This record gives sequence, C-alpha cells and structure tokens, in this order.
Amino acid sequence: MQWEGNLEKLLAGDESVTLDRAALEMARIEFRDLNPQTWIDLLDFHAESVQRRMDGDPSAFLRETHHYLFEEQGFRGNESSYYDPHNSCLNEVLRQHTGIPITLAIVYLEIGRRLGAEVYGVPLPGHFVTEFRQGNFSVYLDVFRGGRFLNRQECQEMIRESGGHAADSDFEPATRQQILLRMLNNLRGIYWRTQSYTKATAVVDWMLVARPQAAELWKHRGQLDLERGDWAQARRDLEQYLHLAPNAEDRAEVERRIASMSIGPLRLN
Repeated sequence: MQWEGNLEKLLAGDESVTLDRAALEMARIEFRDLNPQTWIDLLDFHAESVQRRMDGDPSAFLRETHHYLFEEQGFRGNESSYYDPHNSCLNEVLRQHTGIPITLAIVYLEIGRRLGAEVYGVPLPGHFVTEFRQGNFSVYLDVFRGGRFLNRQECQEMIRESGGHAADSDFEPATRQQILLRMLNNLRGIYWRTQSYTKATAVVDWMLVARPQAAELWKHRGQLDLERGDWAQARRDLEQYLHLAPNAEDRAEVERRIASMSIGPLRLN
C-alpha cells in the first residue's frame, strides 16, 4: 500500500484523496512511526459492523450508525483535555473513542463514505458538525456531544450561546481540503501555545501547500524560525511575508527586525 503523498495531494486540491488517508498522514506530525493501514482496517471494521445492522436497508444508516458509534462504542468529545494534540490525530480518536468535533466528524464521514450514505462535514464557527441527507430529509449531528440531532435553528442557537454567529454560508459542506486545513489550524494553535515550535513549523509547512500565497502563514513561520533559532530561515520567510503583503501595517517593524537579526534572536508581536 502506497501511503506517502496523500496529505500533500489533498492539500494541493486533489479531492479524490480520502479524508482518512490524508488525516492519518497528518497524524505523523505527532506519531512519526504511525502505520496508517492499521487504522484504515479499523474504520473498515466499524463500517462493516454498521452495515450488518442495516441489513440491506439504506434508510437505516442514520439510526444504526448513531446506535453503534455513540451508544455502543461510546465515541464522544474529550471535554477534559480538549486541547490535547492527540485529539487532532485520527488514530488516537479511533483508539480512545474521544476527540474534538472535527476528528470525530471524520470517523462519521468515513463510515458514511464506505456505506454510500450522503453525509457532509459542516464547518460552523467554532464547532464542526456533520449533516445527513436522504431525499428531502436533512439533519445535523453534534458528534462531540454524543451525536445529538439538531436542525439549522438549533445549530445557530448553539453557536450564539458560545458567542458566535452562524451565517447561511457557514452551513455549506466543507471540502476535504477545507477540513484538513481546519484540522491543521487547530494543531498550529495548540503547538504554539505549548511551545512545540518544531511541530508547529511542520504544520505551517503543510498549510502552505494549500495556501502558498498566504502572507500571514509566512510571517508565522518566520516567528517559529526565530523561536527555533534558525535566523537565516526566519529572514527568508519574513522577506516572503513582506513580498506577499507589501502594504502590511507592520512592514517597518518587520524590516527593522530583519535588518537586526545578525545581533541575536528577536520576537515578533
């Protein structure tokens, strides 16, 4: 089985790459020796278990998947350690049956894909949910909270309660690339807060595959370079930031810091 390259292909826009394969390659940032096939086989097993319960009735997918994943297997949100990077690693979510909304959603989406169900990832602000469609019927699932069923109004109220706002455009299904970018952005924040600068740099490198013209990413990588003591690379990355954002409000400050790098490590605000 050829594994290398799935994450890169998907981030570059190849939507034929499946989420499970790309997400498991992404998890190698945290688990360098991860064997993806082990976890693909487990997803296959979960899908086959649901399929047996459906007994040839496609309309039973919603009921049987809900019972199997959330009631029998106990998949749920990891509320006690929400910012643990393992929650963003599909292998660990499959092993522990806990995670954050987006990785739990991938488990649901990948079972649905295997069984031919019409399921989508919905990138609401601050809280990722899934959507199941069948004919004229549609329902959202909060996979973080035991797969509870929601209509659109209830989704909007959930986001309002957390201080956000969900516009109609936020209910558009996410592409696979968008899902992976959201996962990477989550990890970027976690690694930055925990001062895991080498891993954070690896995350930004992957994000740049999808968004090579994103000036903000080059600036952040420059900051990570400085934290790691790689001033030569920091200079290159910050120069690229200014190239892509010639009218940046902090241009004078960044230029000053580039010019001063020879005297020692500096930090960006």
